[in-house]
Amino acid sequence: MNLTWLDKLFDDLPEVPKQRKNLIEISGFPRWENVISNFLAFYFDKEEEHGFSTLFLESLLKVYERKLGADVKILQKALDRPDAPGNLQKVHKHKKAQQAGFSILKEEIQSAEYTVEREQTTENGKRIDILIQDNTPEVEEGKDTESQSSWAVIIENKVYAPLYNDLQEYWNDVQAEKKIGIILSISGADVTTKPPPDGCYVSILHKELIDEVVQNLHGSFLESDDRHLLFLKEYIANINAFYMSTDYTKVREDLLEIFQSKEDEIRDLKKKDKELLEYASKSVYDAMESCGYAPSSRKAHKYRHFYFSPSGGKLLDGVEPEVASRFRFWVNIDHVVFRPKVEVYMELFTPQNTQYGDQLKNRLKEKGILAASDPIVKEGPGGGAGKSFYHIYQIHLDLKNAGGVSLRDRFANAINAAFFKHEKQYFQEALNALKGVMAEKE
Repeated sequence: MNLTWLDKLFDDLPEVPKQRKNLIEISGFPRWENVISNFLAFYFDKEEEHGFSTLFLESLLKVYERKLGADVKILQKALDRPDAPGNLQKVHKHKKAQQAGFSILKEEIQSAEYTVEREQTTENGKRIDILIQDNTPEVEEGKDTESQSSWAVIIENKVYAPLYNDLQEYWNDVQAEKKIGIILSISGADVTTKPPPDGCYVSILHKELIDEVVQNLHGSFLESDDRHLLFLKEYIANINAFYMSTDYTKVREDLLEIFQSKEDEIRDLKKKDKELLEYASKSVYDAMESCGYAPSSRKAHKYRHFYFSPSGGKLLDGVEPEVASRFRFWVNIDHVVFRPKVEVYMELFTPQNTQYGDQLKNRLKEKGILAASDPIVKEGPGGGAGKSFYHIYQIHLDLKNAGGVSLRDRFANAINAAFFKHEKQYFQEALNALKGVMAEKE
């Protein structure tokens, strides 16, 4: 069977970092725009309890300034082409004006008292995701003049939903002398060369904002609340997960394409894998049955417990079935297929039997049966008293060097030499110890 194509399959796939779950994902709201907007509004508000002050707003303004400059350059190049649409001139003029006065506006925003509003309703009932503006001065009594803010930042937040919002209405509804429009999204909004109103906005990625926040976090670290530092880490992890998911999807799409091109070979490989699993299962089943422990089922499976059955196996001389039936052996058949060295666990099972586990182990240790220096048979690591299982022994088997022409022979030779027929009588000692502990309990 030619498997050379497998090397190329794995060589062509990039490594994708493991993506840990974050608190927002666990809660079930990782992609809800309202949830992300609530987090952002909380972080933009310097009066909130997080202690980050203006970290998020200043980071947003820094990214906005860079992206605005990039948009101006793109628009200038577009205008230099003879086939440039006429409306580009208006967008270019607007963004050039924004760029010219932005340094002064940024200082004004950073030093001002301001409010952060969520779901600000427009005159026609539409809702602005986040609106940041300076504290609007009160209208003098007796005057009918509408109050107007000095500045305002209009933020439309998008995660995976398309940009269908009426950006013109948002822009016109906000009463401010100077306005900044921002579209925050995962993959970016194509608004750079679009005519107003979309062209009045600047597209910023959520990751761009988060990366800027992380870069500037040191300035707010000492003043921030410890709990909110942890919450911020979870928020950052949730945002980064959007982009890791994109990488994950691309890798899986590449893998899908390879699988589709290698359908016959992969189906043949899966068939051989199933055949080997069945062969390994039968080999281990027969080997364990020769030691007195037959499987509860002979159906091939990657994970299998072996249960004592008086009619299914022949126990060693002097072994009492009533005591031996309280133990079982656990073998990972998948490991037998792929590894020359495997672990077998002898364990008590059901709370009725595991209650004796601690005393049983103590007796084996007192007799020197369970010794930390033993490289082959060690103290079992899993389970506990009163639980569904309790590992007594962990038995390491070297199937490659056990001797025998078949897997069945190698497995039987290995477990007999290392355990059942070993001079330390691990098996018999465990049964004797359990019998003694049970007698004391009666």
